[in-house]
Amino acid sequence: MPKYTCFVISPIGESGSDTRKAADFLLNLIISPVLKEFGFEVLRGDHRAEGSQIDQDVIKSVQEADLCICNISEPNLNVYYELGRRDETGKPVFLMKEKNSEGLPVDIATR
Repeated sequence: MPKYTCFVISPIGESGSDTRKAADFLLNLIISPVLKEFGFEVLRGDHRAEGSQIDQDVIKSVQEADLCICNISEPNLNVYYELGRRDETGKPVFLMKEKNSEGLPVDIATR
């Protein structure tokens, strides 16, 4: 039984899209295997939502998780919104960005 929860804030994209492939790669081959070794249950928005409750469920997860990992590799308004909601909590958040991805908004560029 996991001791901790990690919610992954990430662009997800449509099934089969390059965005989804990159998000799944990061989640399944990097984040989940590492954090499971430390007793984390790792979730992402598309794993938790129940129909029309996706917005409420994601925000609840963002605010209640022990840790959030935020993929800021591509500009995505939902990701920035969820990151802001996480920042409100004062709880740990770890930002990840691909080396050759676009620049960041000034608000998070120096983090």
